[in-house]
Amino acid sequence: MIDKLISRFEEIFNRRPEVYSSAPGRINIIGEHTDYNNGYVLPAAIERRTHVLLASREDKMVVVFSENLNQWGKFDLNNLQPKSKRNWLSYVEAIFWVLKDQGQELTGADILIKGDVPLEAGLSSSASLEISLLKGLLVLIKKEYPPKKIALLGQKAENEYVGVRCGLMDQFIAVLAEPASALFLDCETLDYHFVPLRLQKENLVFLVYDTRVPRQLAGSKYNDRRLEAQLAREILEKRGYPSLKTLTLNQLEACKEEIDPVLFRRVKHIITENQRVLQAREALEKDNFSFLGELLYASHLSLKEDYEVSCPELDLFVEVARSIPDCLGARLVGAGFGGSAIALIKEGAVNQLINKALKETSKNNFPKPEVLVVSVGTKAFAYRL
Repeated sequence: MIDKLISRFEEIFNRRPEVYSSAPGRINIIGEHTDYNNGYVLPAAIERRTHVLLASREDKMVVVFSENLNQWGKFDLNNLQPKSKRNWLSYVEAIFWVLKDQGQELTGADILIKGDVPLEAGLSSSASLEISLLKGLLVLIKKEYPPKKIALLGQKAENEYVGVRCGLMDQFIAVLAEPASALFLDCETLDYHFVPLRLQKENLVFLVYDTRVPRQLAGSKYNDRRLEAQLAREILEKRGYPSLKTLTLNQLEACKEEIDPVLFRRVKHIITENQRVLQAREALEKDNFSFLGELLYASHLSLKEDYEVSCPELDLFVEVARSIPDCLGARLVGAGFGGSAIALIKEGAVNQLINKALKETSKNNFPKPEVLVVSVGTKAFAYRL
């Protein structure tokens, strides 16, 4: 892989790259829309990654080629300003912007980007790019930051420059992932630890079902959900409940008359999803995959009914998954509004699920999905060539 990337860089830029970096995408096993609500999440990195090759320039121009999109982009470091219209280059600009905001002196750069994390599929291709580029640039300018800071800077770039109010989970798992492990993260305290993910013990895999329904986060209702959750938190804080993480359903019920019914459902999802993450952590520690599967189905129902981020294509897949005896659980993954679902399934039943899902999708005249089986990946890295 690296030799081919180097040759491609030399072909495009007529020079040799100086730095190679790479960062994984992720699946979020459970804990959806809890990250920006200071709750719990349980993601795992996947083997799909974004690779970046860099070489410094003497001027202040950044020239970028996306191999996947077959597109060029360029910008001047002296003229970095968030734009109302966003595209893939916005994420590259954002990383340079956030390092400049840290007071780092940056030169221009020639950059080649290539990855196999599916775009707009809920597998965090954006954080994979952000962290890969951040790690690479830090090596290029000979600076070292601790992992948590790198994750926080990736989030800041996406929040403040790109305009997507994402939580910290995606950047965190990209920076810190370990082999054969999920990462339990408290998004309020940033305390974390690794949880074993011994899927091979029962011949289980995670199947990712990309509905091919576009999910443009910055232009979707994702930011609306963040605002709704924030409004609900403010109301509950006035009642003496500063954290949704410790709020119980009984306490929420006691405040029902003071909260708009929509906001009530949003908080109900966050409370129950936090509980499911804690239960999932315990299930993985005991290799209780049947219970983990039940939690995945419960998570999807909550995301559909209480947080209202599902869509007919995602619901159809979860319904089909339920009909396959060797599929233990399934749910939408990522922000929702399209994108992907995951299924925890016996390896021998993968084709059965795929074939039935494709048949039902065609019958309903939905877009033809992309389906892939993922394995657990490892954290980001960067080094000088």
